[in-house]
This record gives sequence, structure tokens and C-alpha cells, in this order.
Amino acid sequence: MLQSLLSITFLTIASAYDLKTREVPNKIWVIFIPLSIITTTARLLTDPNQFTLTLISIAITALISIVIFYLGLYGGADAKALITLAIAHPTPSNQGLVLPILPLTTFNNSLILMVLTIPAALVRNLYWTKKSHRPLFHGLEKEPAWRKVAALLLCIKKSKSEIKPYNIPAERIETIGGEMKRTLKIFQRVKEEDTSIDDTIPEDVFITYSLPMLPFLTIGYIVAITIGDLIFHTIRIFL
Repeated sequence: MLQSLLSITFLTIASAYDLKTREVPNKIWVIFIPLSIITTTARLLTDPNQFTLTLISIAITALISIVIFYLGLYGGADAKALITLAIAHPTPSNQGLVLPILPLTTFNNSLILMVLTIPAALVRNLYWTKKSHRPLFHGLEKEPAWRKVAALLLCIKKSKSEIKPYNIPAERIETIGGEMKRTLKIFQRVKEEDTSIDDTIPEDVFITYSLPMLPFLTIGYIVAITIGDLIFHTIRIFL
């Protein structure tokens, strides 16, 4: 119970920062990690049989987190959160439809929850074109149909004035012979550097649907300790 309360508290605080600024101060992990070591050590003292699995959980989670970070698939705060969670709550407290490495179940759940937000991108794009009375694919008419569909589901159309500094344009914009050429660039690596919009950006542009991952990790963790692994549950339903 203590491990769960500790993890939920710090993940929620980190999520609030992630939602507001897309940046999480390191002081959260500086406090979270020592407390996590204390609670996990206390659990191991009462159940020494969990020692080997705990070390395996922390090592595998750290390895996967670092690899995914260097592949540019999520940010540094997400990697730190997952590694710290592995220290705070490495193995499930109860048996059930959950992996023996609890952080991986948390990660699985967060991915499922993020996929479920895809319809929201479509709704936002349709609402944008209705509100602005401008075509979604102005300047992108020659793009392949599959890219346009991907943009509708995985990106968000925004006016230049609405774009935030952390938004990453999902278009490659070039000037050739004095004319602007726009092409869709749907899949991009997560960048830690500033992605501010400059004067070359047109008045409206698709941006990557860069949802902050920490809120999904937090909800995924809560689902993991209460319901289990959503992937396992989905498989069981179909079987």
C-alpha cells in the first residue's frame, strides 16, 4: 500500500508539470528515488524471496527505458519516471493478469490508453476546419491519401497563433524558386531542444499529436495495480 501511495503521489505531481509545461523538474526524482529505495528495501526485508525478481525488474525497465529514450520515442522525464517507478514498485503486490515486472504492465497500459485517444485527434481536426472555415489540406493537396489519413488521426491542425513552443510541426516546409512547398512528416523523434515556431511556418499547420506521456503512465499504473494488464485482458476477451 505504501509503495502505491508513494508512486501515485509523485507520478501525479510529475504529470501536472508535464501537462502544463512539458517539462518535469529533476527535484521530483531526487525526492522520489530515495523514498522509493526505502519502501522497496522495507518490502524486501519482509519478503526476501522477491529480491532477485526486484533486481531483474529494475534492470530490464532501466534498459528498455534508456533504449526507447535514445530512439527518440519519448522524452527524458518519461524515462526517469519509468525507471523510478521500477525502484518504487518493481513487482506486483497481488497476483492476477499482470506481468511480474510491474513497470512493464504500467507501460503497456499507458500505450493502450494513448491509442484510445486517436479518435480525439480526428474530432479536433474536423472541429478546426469547421471553426476556421479553411481546408485542412491547403498546400498539401498533392500529398498521398494515406498521409492525409494518418495526419487526420495522428496529428492536429492548428493556426499559427495557437501553436505552443513545445509543439513539433508535422510538415516539412521548404522554399523552392520563391514558392513554399509543404509535405507531411507524420512520424518524428521526440526532441529535448526548443521547437519554437519561426516565421517560415504558414498561418496554419499540422503538428504532431504530442500528448504528454506522464499522465498516461500515471493512469496506466493505477490500472495496473487495480485491474492488471490491459493487453492481457483484451486477449482474454477475444479468446
